[in-house]
Amino acid sequence: MDEFIKSKIFSPSWDSRHPFLDENYSNDKGIPTLVNRGLFRGYSMDIWETPAKPFEELLFRMRVPHTWDGSSDPYFVAITATTGAEDIGDKYQFQMEWQSEDILHIIPDTIQETITSEVTLTTTDAWYANIISFECDATTMVAGQNIQWRLRRIAASADEVTNEPVILHWDTRWKMSRLGTVSIQGY
Repeated sequence: MDEFIKSKIFSPSWDSRHPFLDENYSNDKGIPTLVNRGLFRGYSMDIWETPAKPFEELLFRMRVPHTWDGSSDPYFVAITATTGAEDIGDKYQFQMEWQSEDILHIIPDTIQETITSEVTLTTTDAWYANIISFECDATTMVAGQNIQWRLRRIAASADEVTNEPVILHWDTRWKMSRLGTVSIQGY
């Protein structure tokens, strides 16, 4: 086989996988609030705090892809925007917690990792889109496992925005091995 073709077939590449949002959790609690901007819909996120606002969070889940390379840190990313004009330099921050496990193990009641991502505004425009990104430590993940994420807005380090940021879209990024792994679970 030609070396160029072999390098394209067997070289790792990054792929997006869309996690499932547990809308029932949000709908049952009525928060975070679902908002519209033209054709765009998203969740308006107030600052999470307990016991005052314990349900200001979004919950996601998916299977760790079988074609993930097994060692590269995956990313959870989201598109955000503020609903009103803000000052340049104002900030908002999100916190991501995650855990992964699967069958033939006890489902843990702990968190594997807590990660934060803060946005500093560079414009005064309302609805200006920014990306938040969370790099998850891959050392305890296994291809095929169930992975769960919890996304919350927390207080920024300084100069908090006045309006609530909105989560408009979310995705994950995985470095893939073209060959993948065998599913011992049969699914």
